[in-house]
Amino acid sequence: MSVSPVAAPVRPHPSVRLGDHTVDITTRTLVAGIVEFDLDGAGDGDGARARALCRADAHVGAGADLFDLAPCGADSATADVVGAIVEVLHARFGLPISVRTRRTDVLDAAFGAGAVIGHDVNGTADPAYFELVAAHGATLILGPSASTSRCAALAQARLGADQIVIDAGLDTAPSDAARSAVLRAIPSAAACGHPLSLGLPAPGNDNDDEAATIAWAVLYGARIVRVHDVARAQRVCRTLGAIFEETFA
Repeated sequence: MSVSPVAAPVRPHPSVRLGDHTVDITTRTLVAGIVEFDLDGAGDGDGARARALCRADAHVGAGADLFDLAPCGADSATADVVGAIVEVLHARFGLPISVRTRRTDVLDAAFGAGAVIGHDVNGTADPAYFELVAAHGATLILGPSASTSRCAALAQARLGADQIVIDAGLDTAPSDAARSAVLRAIPSAAACGHPLSLGLPAPGNDNDDEAATIAWAVLYGARIVRVHDVARAQRVCRTLGAIFEETFA
């Protein structure tokens, strides 16, 4: 029986911009703790803020490098609510904050409150969204529908290569077959000339499967992983980081 050789680790795009800082991600993988929140009842901003703070506190204890703020039913989350949550997370923890939203008013409020990344989940072609990211000197995560040509257009809109992150789209893939296709495409996606991110779906019962997914993605070039279980992801990423220190020396 023949065994296919294992490909060597993929050298990623070397850096990502997070606010005023440029982070070297040649060997380091950033773990983003997903902070989901919903609005229980009309205008329940205080409750949403408290729930987000509780989740963020747990992520910090587990070693999160940044937050991935993910409003449930993103279109229903108002700019005031999202801005208030970003403000309290920024003041309390001081970690970089990414916000998932399709709305420019929400994104503007988030940037004003201290967020440094806008996550355009759908990879829209709205020039106002891209210009807003550039105006704030922020970073953009593009959904999986983004194309290389769009990245070139974004670069012309005053965004550098380390300010454009391509998301692989694992957490939005609709089926097991689609998720497998996303994972198989990661080595080629990592060669796009920009940092690559990967979001994991809500955790199930198979912890080994989640750890293996993270390991595969990081081995083949992902350098931002968005997860619910920060501690597990950090164990995987730090182990691989030690290997990369020798591989990419």
